[in-house]
Amino acid sequence: HDLLKAAGIPEESKSYLEILGVLLHGVVGLKSCFEAMEKLAKRVPS
Repeated sequence: HDLLKAAGIPEESKSYLEILGVLLHGVVGLKSCFEAMEKLAKRVPS
């Protein structure tokens, strides 16, 4: 809370920033998941 006030960000946008953070985390998670799947696909002869 204090960090947001110090940064000049209104309280209302706190939830918006949290949603953005969750979405970003999800995208990063998906990306690493796809990369892991690609590595497995390369290792296993099709």
